Amino acid sequence: MHPVMVLHQMKPGLLYNTNQTTRDNKSFFTVTADIDGKEFSGKGTNVKKAKFFLANTAILGLYGVESTFEISA
Repeated sequence: MHPVMVLHQMKPGLLYNTNQTTRDNKSFFTVTADIDGKEFSGKGTNVKKAKFFLANTAILGLYGVESTFEISA
């Protein structure tokens, strides 16, 4: 199951903060969320990838579950 989907099921109504930076004419995104008093973040070349990495980190940190779902480059 996609980690973002798992996170939405387990923690509905999460608020995400998105930050965009540019380096060498390329955009990079950081998405953060405060979940149960812990801050989780993910980084990627688009918001979708950054949110994916945040969700992976969060479900591992909160539930001890490691996702095997992969996204394409």
